Amino acid sequence: TVFILTLRNMLQQIRLSEMKSDFINNMTHELKTPLSTISVASSSLGNRHIIESPERVEELSGLIKRQNKHLSELIERILDINIWEKDQVKLKPEHLMVENWARQLVKAFLLEQGNEAPEIQLEFRLTHENCLMDEVHMATVLNNLFSNAVRYGSHPCRIELSFMDEDHCLRIDVRDNGPGIKKEDLKHLFEKFYRGAEAKQRVVRGLGLGLYYVKQIVEAHGGSISVESKSGEGAAFHIKIPRDDRSATC
Repeated sequence: TVFILTLRNMLQQIRLSEMKSDFINNMTHELKTPLSTISVASSSLGNRHIIESPERVEELSGLIKRQNKHLSELIERILDINIWEKDQVKLKPEHLMVENWARQLVKAFLLEQGNEAPEIQLEFRLTHENCLMDEVHMATVLNNLFSNAVRYGSHPCRIELSFMDEDHCLRIDVRDNGPGIKKEDLKHLFEKFYRGAEAKQRVVRGLGLGLYYVKQIVEAHGGSISVESKSGEGAAFHIKIPRDDRSATC
């Protein structure tokens, strides 16, 4: 009995240590995106050709300001330890102009990727201009899907991002031209700490937390997320969230 209890406690300690490391590594990744964007934009402001273009200076300054705000809000969320201890996502929803928000998000992601930036095709089929959602968390959702497409995708990487109205919901589709996801991986894709065969085969760094948190965030909005994929044919993620009514389901 003593041996079993000792072994159980030891395994629990090892698991807690692994979860702590995973948490730190995952948050490091989330913080790196806005920091990299600010770094690239700041360096660009030192370029003589850009300095001579007031429009370009204003654009980059605005980008730095938005990413700084995003970084500050991320840090504030991290300090709220209840999010991670209880697996609960606390939202701060606001009405966002969807098209403007999405274009700024894509621009920041492409700038952060530099020479490795993918081609992102945007499509909007909206009759309602705004949607009630948490700007920081939904940015994390799309940045995570973009990063996965770049990390596991084909070269050159191409991403299709579309927004459309569907009943009382906003539907967001993210498609890539990667190698696809194997059938046996699809049912486990959003599980905590799960990493598919493609990730292991390519020895790509990852924690198996990204898509888990994506699902938590989408469901906290009252929405749903699904994925379609065949090996060798890329992957398509479908997100639906209520536009206004939090009691509605999508």
